[in-house]
Amino acid sequence: MSQAPGSPKNPGTGSGDGWLTVQFLTLYLVGLLVLVGGALDVRDHKSPVLLGLGVVAIMIPLVGFPIARALSRSEANASASPSALDPQVVELLQSIHERLLISDNAKRIIHREQDLIALRRAIREDIDRKAYDAAVVLTQQLAQNYGYLEEAEQFRQEINTLRAAALDQKISNDITRIDSLLELHDWEKAAYEAARVQRTHPDSPRVAGLARRVREAREGFKQDLERQFLEASAREEIERAMELLKQLDKYLTPEEAAPFLEMARGVIGKKRENLGVQFKLA
Repeated sequence: MSQAPGSPKNPGTGSGDGWLTVQFLTLYLVGLLVLVGGALDVRDHKSPVLLGLGVVAIMIPLVGFPIARALSRSEANASASPSALDPQVVELLQSIHERLLISDNAKRIIHREQDLIALRRAIREDIDRKAYDAAVVLTQQLAQNYGYLEEAEQFRQEINTLRAAALDQKISNDITRIDSLLELHDWEKAAYEAARVQRTHPDSPRVAGLARRVREAREGFKQDLERQFLEASAREEIERAMELLKQLDKYLTPEEAAPFLEMARGVIGKKRENLGVQFKLA
């Protein structure tokens, strides 16, 4: 049967467009609800992920509906003009391309916000675990790649403050350890530790005089032994004088020991006499 003039070539086209409209309108409304929820999350300073999903959910029906309708109409008109491309289809494809570009920009904005959140979290984690050098590198990225110069500078100041405090505490611990060695009269190890700390922290004024401090402590202890030896000898405390003489032997050079030779011989002679008396009594 031939169709009447002016009648549509495909009666099913109108109903097909209506069904497509209902489907894509439903998708659009769902995407709009997701977008509104994401906007509320961003307002409450929450993650912008839901907002990004809403943008994508809206773009899908906006981009997909013209494609589906154009394909449906092209399929219906394929028998009438199989080799010709509908100008409306070309126009729709150009519009779709522009919308896709907009969608890509929206994705980049969303990913940029997520990257910033991840970068700030990484900086904070490095600071908390005292990885200050790694944190400084990340703050440079925050300033150079994202333009947050003031925030990056705040991170640097915090890092410098924490690093200085940690360094000061470490130097305090080293000095305390050296003081403990001085109390034990372990001069050799104390001198080694003092030299090590000075090499490790050459710019710190707190460690500048550590080696001299060890030498002065050793010299002071030696002079105290000399004084006690002289006093014990003068009081004829032979046992005490002999004990002090043994300790002095570790500190005095032959030149330094010369003034004490006569007194040391006297102490040793008296010690020998005492031993002889004890032997006779025994």
